[in-house]
Amino acid sequence: MTQKHYLIVQEYIDIETEWRIIKIGDTYAGYKRPTENGRASCELMEYGFPPIELLGLIKRIAEEDRFDSLSLDVLVDKRGKFYVTEMQSLYGSFSLTQCAVKGVPGRILERDGEFVFEEGKDFFRLNSNILRVSDFVYKIRNGHYSRNGVV
Repeated sequence: MTQKHYLIVQEYIDIETEWRIIKIGDTYAGYKRPTENGRASCELMEYGFPPIELLGLIKRIAEEDRFDSLSLDVLVDKRGKFYVTEMQSLYGSFSLTQCAVKGVPGRILERDGEFVFEEGKDFFRLNSNILRVSDFVYKIRNGHYSRNGVV
């Protein structure tokens, strides 16, 4: 099906920044895309610890919609409000560094209700597939799946 002669009108959002957040199991990673003239850069990345409220939003989306692995692009407006603009359950993460805090590569884990940074540079090897398989095996061993699907 081709799309011709369509006009999409949407509300203008005065964005401060855009975040790309990845969640695989209990691993989170993310980076900012700086903005210039109200547009987020697709080529530049700024690493740092994402806002806790944003990580909580990602967790809530993943749990409510039963995603084991997802990537989200989230705009943050000048008032600090979040807007999810893109969500993918299958995505490529080609860089070994998907997350860094103070120049140190690693990942963010949720432990006892807190988001904590864990240093390391091998978490996202092989396009993050090792994390995906590890999470899947963990869930099988801990009874998250049955022959009929998710428990």
